[in-house]
Amino acid sequence: MTITLRDRPDGQVELVVQKPVVVGVLADRDLAERFVAFLTLEDDAAEEDSVRIATDGNDEVAQELDLAQIAQEVAPVPSKPRSRRKQRAQLPAVIDKPKAPALLPVVRPALTDTQLDEAFGLLGGGEKLSAVAIRFGVPMSQLRGYWAQHRKQVQQHLADGGQQPCSLCQKPFTPSISNPETCARCSHE
Repeated sequence: MTITLRDRPDGQVELVVQKPVVVGVLADRDLAERFVAFLTLEDDAAEEDSVRIATDGNDEVAQELDLAQIAQEVAPVPSKPRSRRKQRAQLPAVIDKPKAPALLPVVRPALTDTQLDEAFGLLGGGEKLSAVAIRFGVPMSQLRGYWAQHRKQVQQHLADGGQQPCSLCQKPFTPSISNPETCARCSHE
């Protein structure tokens, strides 16, 4: 593992960790050295070696084909000079986090205790949440929150009372809002 420092155009310094990676395993050292040379050569030399390496495995093919003729048929692709834009594209970007626009607080109508008791009575009687919210002029999400908090408080109050015997099987159970008189087993029968 090699650790190097690299200067960036914006004045910062990058810490780069280079770890060795096995690219391939070859049985012949000469062939391995040719691959290393192939990978490290310039673009023009790399194309010439690629033709030679491709034909090394097949001696019959190498005898039939003239390497010079293949090199002439395959015209080297002119290499483009690297632009500053491509070099910058590979650097990590420093981006400022966008600031969220200031939101004005939403003023929601508050319900009085008597209105809440009336709304909870309607919801407990089976009316739909959306209909009760329209009736009291509050958003449905706000009324849903009030209703959930109310049910939680009622359930906590019932649980704080302790266990009581089931009205059917006499087994002790903690009462719930939906079934305050019977245990879970008897309420499903």
